[in-house]
Amino acid sequence: MTTYHVDTSLGGAAGMVFMAKSKYQAMPAAARKIIDDNSGEAASRAFGAALDIEDAAQRAGVKASDKQTVVELSPAQKASWRRRVEPTVAQWVKDNPGADAVLAKFRAGAGAKTGD
Repeated sequence: MTTYHVDTSLGGAAGMVFMAKSKYQAMPAAARKIIDDNSGEAASRAFGAALDIEDAAQRAGVKASDKQTVVELSPAQKASWRRRVEPTVAQWVKDNPGADAVLAKFRAGAGAKTGD
């Protein structure tokens, strides 16, 4: 385990659950209602908010430990990291139809929250 940490945003992880439409439709209406009531954008946002709370608690615990060193990137370092990853981002946008809209939404939401 490491005792030295660079505290910076590297993006987020996607989480998804898939089900064959035929299996979903074969379920009783009450079971489909439970899934419908606990999925979608609102549920995703609530789950994300819970993860943000857990993330903050974990970060605080690590930062509070005298056995851990936590550093943050300077603005110049953040800019350097961003420049270095930009060709990969540009290629992803080029290779995936609609990715420009996804990236814009991510940058408007996550970037605004993290300052990245």
